[in-house]
Amino acid sequence: MNIDNFIKVLTQNTRSTFATIHNYVNSDGEVSDYNLVLNSDYASLVKRSIAKLEKFAPKTKDEKQAKEKIAKSLQKSLNSVADNFAQVTTKDGKVVKGLKQNRGKFYITGILVNKRKFNDNKSKTKQLTCEQKIFNTLPISRFRQFKLSPDKNLKIAVNGKSIKIC
Repeated sequence: MNIDNFIKVLTQNTRSTFATIHNYVNSDGEVSDYNLVLNSDYASLVKRSIAKLEKFAPKTKDEKQAKEKIAKSLQKSLNSVADNFAQVTTKDGKVVKGLKQNRGKFYITGILVNKRKFNDNKSKTKQLTCEQKIFNTLPISRFRQFKLSPDKNLKIAVNGKSIKIC
């Protein structure tokens, strides 16, 4: 895997870092381009989501149950965030924006700016649940992570520089 070149590209910029993951194929076979803002802090997004959820006033019994379920899930996620992913650092100790590591595998993480689908799978379209509707209003709903692995054959552009991860 070409991870060293990718780390070099990620550490060249000190401003906000934008990345585009081209032709990503998800587990349902959907092919999409994802535009992300890197260097987002998952724990901070969860905390902001909890704060926003606390202000949400449910109007129905279903909304109240959904709010409670989401709050419990977010709290569990916040409690275990330190156990999941480690920051990646360069040899000189500089943190690599948008790159995390877990059990020897690398992940690119960021906030979704937009997504462009190439083969929308209409047969999987379904009605959103009350829980999904509420969750989609929270900052954490836009957080994405992508596993960098040789079998994915990813092409990623970071601030205009393209790199192939394979």
